[in-house]
Amino acid sequence: MNTPKPRLAEEVVRKLKSEILSGSLTLGSKLPTENGLMNRFGVSRTVVREAIAALRNDGLVSSTQGRGMFVTEELPKASIWRDPKEMSDIPQMLDLYEFRLAWEPEAAALAAMRRSATQEFAIRAAHERLIRDVQANLFPHQANHEFHLAIARATGNTIYEAAALRFGPHLRPVSPRPDLSPQQGARYFNTVIPEHTEILEAISVRDPAGARKAMLGHVERSIRSFREEIKEARSEEGAA
Repeated sequence: MNTPKPRLAEEVVRKLKSEILSGSLTLGSKLPTENGLMNRFGVSRTVVREAIAALRNDGLVSSTQGRGMFVTEELPKASIWRDPKEMSDIPQMLDLYEFRLAWEPEAAALAAMRRSATQEFAIRAAHERLIRDVQANLFPHQANHEFHLAIARATGNTIYEAAALRFGPHLRPVSPRPDLSPQQGARYFNTVIPEHTEILEAISVRDPAGARKAMLGHVERSIRSFREEIKEARSEEGAA
């Protein structure tokens, strides 16, 4: 049985929503004109208007007479627009977290034993970038991935590096969460920062047991947070 293709308007909504929630389209910024959106997505005016109406209904955009359409100044409650795919991905995410429990603590221990000065610098640079992103109210997915990838590379084991490249982008620190606002992401990473600091410092002083313990604690708390997100999301869906 063939899976039906998403309607054009749904595709436009999905792409614009992702840009709003990731901060690519900043809160309060003006959306492109209808003609601009038509040209960008290769769709009709009707499709663009249907997509904008859907975004307005979700509370993500609003219009100002005579000025155009703007991203809302404040994002609504996350559950209002939770992507159904996020919930369907949960089993795979849990599998990946179990894999991460076995993989990342040992990677941190090996990095503490084997890292070069250059590799230590790369780990520290990624950590400092993450801190800057959080201070700027950005959700630092890329900096977080670079931190864990730099640790994997410092093991000197190409399999660890390959695993980080293959699975790292999917091992986000909470849930898939395209719905997190930059402010919510920053609040979450205020917890992550001291955990990463502990991992970094253990690697820096070549303490494999300390690095293993710090990474294990970090991943275990990430899993608890993920499970809490699942529980909260399902509770919200049941109350809707």
